[in-house]
Amino acid sequence: MTLLTQGYSTHLRTWRKSDIPGYAELAADPQAMKYISNGKVRTYREIETEVDRFQQLQRELGISRWVVTRSDDNIFLGYSGLEPKELGINFGMRFQRKWWGTPWPLIGAHLALRYAFDDLNLNSVYSLTNVSHVKAIQTTMKYLNIRSLDDDIHQTPHGPHRRIIYTKALFDANREKNEARIERVLHRHLRIERMV
Repeated sequence: MTLLTQGYSTHLRTWRKSDIPGYAELAADPQAMKYISNGKVRTYREIETEVDRFQQLQRELGISRWVVTRSDDNIFLGYSGLEPKELGINFGMRFQRKWWGTPWPLIGAHLALRYAFDDLNLNSVYSLTNVSHVKAIQTTMKYLNIRSLDDDIHQTPHGPHRRIIYTKALFDANREKNEARIERVLHRHLRIERMV
């Protein structure tokens, strides 16, 4: 396991075997998989194969979907990272449903994009999101501070998907705003967590 980057009480790291049960739990959740590929849940064996692919990408290209954990307990929350696809370097993320609505998906995305642009010196990456997954598209637009999107729709075997391009320039232009937002939501979440 290699720690790639950290911040905001969160680690972004490479995979280890003990992460597979957490990812398998995510992939067995119909709600979490609703807009992913064909929308079907995946078996434990399929997840093992997918993690093998992520590890191979890390060894060969230095990129992967990386594991996101909280610094204090190091348990699998989800993943955020990169994978080469037909349209270039794809940015994607998935989190267990119990972490939706917490700061960790936003932090995981930000750490992976920061690593992509600052450490790997990439000029751009893209996301490809099912057009029915309106909340994910709106979240991306908020993060990139864009008010409208080009009609960049791609027909895939799993239906129409919207491509959104993240450039280093756009990431840098919104970095300060996003990092201030992360600090706010994390502080609020941790304060509420302590009260419970």
